[in-house]
Amino acid sequence: MKEPLRIGLYSRMILEFPPARERMNCRFIGLMPDEFVAVRVPLAPGVRERFGEGAVIDFRYLHEGSLMGFRTEVILYQATPFSIAFVRYPDRIERHDLRKEKRLRCRFATTVTKNEDAWKGVTVDISEGGCRFLLDASVEEAPEVAEGDFVSGSIMPIGAEKPFPFKARVAGNGVENGRYFLGLVFQDSGSVPPRAIYDSLKQIAEMLDD
Repeated sequence: MKEPLRIGLYSRMILEFPPARERMNCRFIGLMPDEFVAVRVPLAPGVRERFGEGAVIDFRYLHEGSLMGFRTEVILYQATPFSIAFVRYPDRIERHDLRKEKRLRCRFATTVTKNEDAWKGVTVDISEGGCRFLLDASVEEAPEVAEGDFVSGSIMPIGAEKPFPFKARVAGNGVENGRYFLGLVFQDSGSVPPRAIYDSLKQIAEMLDD
């Protein structure tokens, strides 16, 4: 079996048509391992010609702080009822780490707030620059937030006397394993996790060779 394609459902991707490097935004909508990847593409003038069978396309997307990419070719394009391209499942996936600090796995009770709406869940990984927030399984509707929105919240580390507040920008959102998630980037120095918390997590991770 080929390398698994790790990406959240409905995640934004950028596709490029070599050699001209013309770019287009699209959305990942599904896959069949070792067979195909399906993406929703804009119904723009000339799109049928660009997505002819066998056309070579490069894809780029973000996953957990890394820039991912692969080259593939078009299997089929359909314009109706929705503009969708089916491309071959990639043989190889490139990964480029964009983080200055490694994210550390954790499970901290967290609340995220936007205006009058609040969502409870857990922070499942954290770095000095941001965190990944997984909403409670009981949440049945997608949170009304979009990439670029600003939110606030609080994280309650295990053993802490009180939660620490934060302000963040939404860097990504989607569905993973049936649960909604938000990728958050901390916005000011007051939102950086207390150094003692991060150092403690880092020490544990090194001990476990994470």
